[in-house]
Amino acid sequence: LISSQQELEQIYQMMSATNQFAGTHFLLTNDLVLTNFRPFSRMFYVTFSGHFDGGGHNIHYVSFDTSATYCALFYTLQGPGVLENLTVSSDSLLIGSGIVHIAIDGATIRNCVNLADVSEYDGSCGGVVNHLHTSTMENCVNRGTVYMLSPVNTLILMGVGGIAGMSSAGVILHCENYGNVFHYGGAIGGIVGRSSGVIENCRNYGEIFDTNFRAHTVNTPNTYDLVGGIVGFQDGFDYPYRDDKRVVGCSNYGTITLKSHQAIYDAVCARDEK
Repeated sequence: LISSQQELEQIYQMMSATNQFAGTHFLLTNDLVLTNFRPFSRMFYVTFSGHFDGGGHNIHYVSFDTSATYCALFYTLQGPGVLENLTVSSDSLLIGSGIVHIAIDGATIRNCVNLADVSEYDGSCGGVVNHLHTSTMENCVNRGTVYMLSPVNTLILMGVGGIAGMSSAGVILHCENYGNVFHYGGAIGGIVGRSSGVIENCRNYGEIFDTNFRAHTVNTPNTYDLVGGIVGFQDGFDYPYRDDKRVVGCSNYGTITLKSHQAIYDAVCARDEK
């Protein structure tokens, strides 16, 4: 049981390459207000594989250790790890993602809500998770603004999305985004920026802004900004990808604003490579 910042930090202190808490169940018993918190994500490549149940409570950041490169509660959530029933909010801007930086190898994120504003200087960025990799998200909501702080190399096509920045063979089900999404160029989506997986029964209500003013000079498909109400780029060639990749039963209710010299946009998916 977790009822204080001190108990939460003890998990962080015990995490290591050999202690990932697989098979251990943690339950948050009340809301937490964190000051000068050192996020789990400060430890690169340290993985959590346990079960963290937020119990429907909120973790609110008042302040955190500014030496952390990313501010997500977990850096890596690895299967069979589960994160559920948690809301995160913050007085400060969070970097990279609101709750999880990367979910891999069959991890599950469900019934989680991000209320914090999230940004990234150069890379992918998502309201709940930065990168969903061969894992599943369901019934998650983002209400924070998500935006890229500077232009990125659109040949790389980094993703920025309300729920997830990137999804490599991930599964995103019944998720909703209400936060506005801003990007200087690349793949932009109300739910996910770039995906090679499954997106089903998701809704976007946030406004989407492609604010890239640069003129592209190489006339290839990847130099176009890809702006979608649900997903910017549904990629069929990125590794890994699912043979059953699809966007099904999704709706966009947000407006799309383009300032790019070259952009492809669509109410659901700007580009789908089979």
